Amino acid sequence: MALLPNELLSHLLSFMPTKDTYTMPPLSEDWISKDPSDFECGLFGKWGHVFIVLRALAGKEIKELVFSTPVRLHRCPFRKLFVDLIRMTLVDIRLDFEVNGARLRFPALKVLKLRNVGFRDRENLILFLRSCSILEEVSATSLWIVNYRVADYAPVVEQPLPHLVSAHLDDCFLPVELVSRVQTLTARLDDGINYNHIPGFANLLHADLIFDSSDHNLWNWMARIMYYSPKLKRLKIDNVKTAKESTLDGHIFNMPFVPECISSKLLYLQLRSFKGSQSEVRFVTYVLTHALLLKTATVQTFLDSDDPLVATTFIGCPKGSTVLQLHFL
Repeated sequence: MALLPNELLSHLLSFMPTKDTYTMPPLSEDWISKDPSDFECGLFGKWGHVFIVLRALAGKEIKELVFSTPVRLHRCPFRKLFVDLIRMTLVDIRLDFEVNGARLRFPALKVLKLRNVGFRDRENLILFLRSCSILEEVSATSLWIVNYRVADYAPVVEQPLPHLVSAHLDDCFLPVELVSRVQTLTARLDDGINYNHIPGFANLLHADLIFDSSDHNLWNWMARIMYYSPKLKRLKIDNVKTAKESTLDGHIFNMPFVPECISSKLLYLQLRSFKGSQSEVRFVTYVLTHALLLKTATVQTFLDSDDPLVATTFIGCPKGSTVLQLHFL
């Protein structure tokens, strides 16, 4: 049967239970190399069936693996077998269970997607990421720490992952410094961010940031980020919460010179959920005034377009760019 054409073999196997297709000797060797190995959790009646599939994959050069469970696992029941099978060839992985970063090593991994994944502690998380020595893309959503300690939230400056190009972070326990070499950053930032530390994003071209924080240093931090992101071309900001006003906000842009990205790189600016706070007004006004190449600036606001704040602050403020198109949504 292994000599049958792929189309016919695929049709025949579609009528068989998953575990049977992997345990039939005539099929196991040839079919594994053709099968995309994409199975819904309902196909596995018990963990033993998962073992059968993983053992059948032994020795194969698996490039991509997606593993997700309908319930939160506090321990992977087949961790050693799982690691032995895929750690040397895996390029793309998506996981959904508690991970022991001290044991997992993925030297060939370039794409990492984590969702609802737990780590023993902060050190465990950092160790796991650093084991992916050539990682280029990371997406992390809802990471959680099993053994929570107050010390895990203490400000610690981490060295960046050297080859990372793209990062998507949402509700995750991941230091921003680790991704500071990316070209594209999408992130939801909350009150857990250390707004007193300013990481440099020397390669950043595109940033889409959601601030789920009421910290009064938020806009100060954003201005400083732009100061240390000389290549930034596209910036989207969504201020979900209303940041507290501070007397320090008046000095928010006391920098030696206009950030390079604003004066000579920024082409696109979008501010969502604009609420009219003094900090927001200062930020947008500063960018509009000094951005010489800015083509489009979009402000999504719940204020009336005829509101004096909008008319006098944005429409009437000096524009650094002669080709700027200003939009209100």
